Formats: sequence, structure tokens, C-alpha cells
Amino acid sequence: MNSMILLCAGAGSRVGLSLNKLLLKHENKTLAQYTLENIFSSNQIDELIIVVKNSEIEIFKNILSKIRHTVKVKFTSGGKTRFESVKNGLLSVDPESDYLLIHDCARPFINNKIIKILLNNIDKDTPGAIPFLSCSDTIKEKEKIL
Repeated sequence: MNSMILLCAGAGSRVGLSLNKLLLKHENKTLAQYTLENIFSSNQIDELIIVVKNSEIEIFKNILSKIRHTVKVKFTSGGKTRFESVKNGLLSVDPESDYLLIHDCARPFINNKIIKILLNNIDKDTPGAIPFLSCSDTIKEKEKIL
């Protein structure tokens, strides 16, 4: 069984918001909904533990109600820090789970390919894998305007 902890309890303080940035909408969907849809469409996750502020559980249940899925979903409380939130999520994982992924809900571009690569690269010798995308920036300088 494949489990995933989805961290959703952030405060949005780095982006200067008074609300959880996951609840911001784009084209009538929240950021959380985009992330959840991508996770569910992978058909590779059997259990999803959503770590969220207690005050937002009903909001996230409402978001979930808009998405068709067959994944077993559990909610657990977020902590004061990311570490505490991950710990709370770990305490909720089914002990029968074979593999565990931890993902930040503010990263909506997770997809089937990324999840498959992660699951294919973890085993007893390599117990964890973290997805990342290389950043390529280009800077051009001109000495004079033509």
C-alpha cells in the first residue's frame, strides 16, 4: 500500500497573507484542489493523510467533496512547525503501508510521472526520495541599446 502525507497547515506568512494560501482560487478552484486532483489522478496513492489546521478541516472536506476518488483519506492536526505537522502525519499512517511519500500541498504540479518515479526509486536500501526541478535562469546584459 502506498501512503502520502499532504502538508496543508501552512500560515501563508511568507507571502503576506492572512489566510491559508492553499485556499486562494484560480479559475474557480483552490490551490489545494489542483494538488488533490493531481494526486488522485495518479491512481498510485491508496491512503492520503491530510495535515491541516483544525479550523480548516471542514473547508478541506468541502474541497474533497468536489473531486471523485477512491483513496482512503484521513485528517490530522497540523503542528506549530512543519516538523510537528510531519510527525502528526506519521502517527496517522496505516502500519500496513509499504511506501510513504510526504508532499507540500502548495506544490500543485505533482503528477503521475513524478509519483511513479518516486515510488520506483524507494526501497529498503533507499527509504526516501525527494522530487525537485532544476532551476535554469538566463541573464543577458546589453551594453547599449540598438
